[in-house]
Amino acid sequence: MKFDYTHGLRDHTQKNLEGVQTLLSHFQDPHIDIDKLLDEAATLIWRQFGIDNVAIGLKDPKDGQYRYKAMAGFRPDALEAHKKITYKKEQFLEDGEFHGFAISKYTRIYLTEDNRPMEGVEKDSYNRPALLTIRRTDSTDSLEGDYIDVGIYGPGEELVGWIEISGTRTMKLPDVTTIRWVEVMASIVAAALMCSKAH
Repeated sequence: MKFDYTHGLRDHTQKNLEGVQTLLSHFQDPHIDIDKLLDEAATLIWRQFGIDNVAIGLKDPKDGQYRYKAMAGFRPDALEAHKKITYKKEQFLEDGEFHGFAISKYTRIYLTEDNRPMEGVEKDSYNRPALLTIRRTDSTDSLEGDYIDVGIYGPGEELVGWIEISGTRTMKLPDVTTIRWVEVMASIVAAALMCSKAH
């Protein structure tokens, strides 16, 4: 029995659960290293779910601005561009600057054709700008410029951050199960943030 458990073939769900256990192990430390947890969460989502690129942003308590804190799957120049971007809370609101639609309580999807072309440093943040000319031929296609935001919420449903996933390596939008897993990761990050403030 022990041999089967430790040496048996691991399916995708088992690998995902192992990743969740790794994130949860941070709670055993009385001083959670949030940066390390965010990096591990971004890498886990990128590696396990075939997401093209992942970025996690948080609200900075010093100025109330939202900034990217952890990223995976980006080219170096796109990664550096992300580090320079700041957002205000108003930009995340339903009737804000970006046009998306809710697909769950926690998640909104933004399609490239529904939004203005990026400008300035945001334009430099595209991971594969050469693909911007490709058009959607099927509703499940994922294009450069599409992204899905999963909110990270604190007490009182305050938006304290978000996990942004952009496309998949198969050039299709992530499926429902993948999005639900990302929502679980967002809940773990939210709990870690609350625990770190409590210490």
